[in-house]
Amino acid sequence: MTVESDYINGADGRWRAGGRRGRAIEGWHPTIARLRVGHALLAAGEKEAAAAEMLSAAGGALLPKVPLVYRAEMYELLVQATGSAEWAEHASTAADQAGLAGCLGFADLAWAQVHQARGELAKAEERAARAVRRFDTAGQRLEEARARLTRGAALVSLGSRAEGEAELRRAQGLFAACGAPMPAQDGLDALTSRERQVAQLVGEGLTNRQVARQLRMAEKTVEGHLSRIFAKLGVRSRAGVAAQVGRLGR
Repeated sequence: MTVESDYINGADGRWRAGGRRGRAIEGWHPTIARLRVGHALLAAGEKEAAAAEMLSAAGGALLPKVPLVYRAEMYELLVQATGSAEWAEHASTAADQAGLAGCLGFADLAWAQVHQARGELAKAEERAARAVRRFDTAGQRLEEARARLTRGAALVSLGSRAEGEAELRRAQGLFAACGAPMPAQDGLDALTSRERQVAQLVGEGLTNRQVARQLRMAEKTVEGHLSRIFAKLGVRSRAGVAAQVGRLGR
């Protein structure tokens, strides 16, 4: 259910159509189709619509139409869409019932995202590290990469830059090995306050020298900040940073 950002718009349209067809058919497969519609909406940034589609497809908050082994994963997607700890609680319950390493990994990742959104970075790092271990045990490399991305961002924000950047590189390597693009973090929330300032100014089209002058720092320092911003947002250029800033209206 991984959606490459370059194909979101086309995938969204096709999967919406698939979801409409699926609603007329009984069974688990149409539910999958509609959940994929929800995932496409989530990847496109339509979080409210994504949550509504997934909950409707799954039959409500307890996800009765979703097999137990997939529920923790679905709840983790709902955490992405809403940031609500309620869904993380549900993920933990479903994961405990399933008792599988991968399911437990989704619950840990859901909690890591909740803690990250609350600014509880130490707790976010701890739960993300646990998710890394769970996904590694389960052999779920793409999900391990997502957990490492969350952990790396938390570590950098906590001031453990070397360890955090190493984790971000591991995540990037896993995404590449899986043939998937490295996704951006949820907006600019993964950035430190200073990195957000740099990203904002870069988004406005300022050069490194101009950013350095405005923020009263060395140009080399700006370059270092920008390198970390690239890693956290999963972009490779200043234009990518500008697109992230512009998309979020910051």
